[in-house]
Amino acid sequence: MRTKPDEKGDLSLLVENEVRTVLKEKNNYLLARIDSVVNIGDQKYEGIRFEIWSDREKFEQGITDECIDGQNYIYCSGYAGSSEEDVIRIFEKRSEA
Repeated sequence: MRTKPDEKGDLSLLVENEVRTVLKEKNNYLLARIDSVVNIGDQKYEGIRFEIWSDREKFEQGITDECIDGQNYIYCSGYAGSSEEDVIRIFEKRSEA
């Protein structure tokens, strides 16, 4: 993701590096950890977020959601600010459903 500074040159947001790691897979669900480095101005920030996907093929294609014949399908749920252990518990519950 890249955005250019506005006309005033105020804020430039640049995701410098993003690494996706699949932590768990079960019943076509998967849990991914995304580690990223973001530049804001002259500062670098490291971030971690998680995604739970309900369809491996959509994960591989990068399709988080789509509308088919007027029906909305959401394949990815994002989690930030949660511990890895908490997200694993959520994943375990969702992948059993």
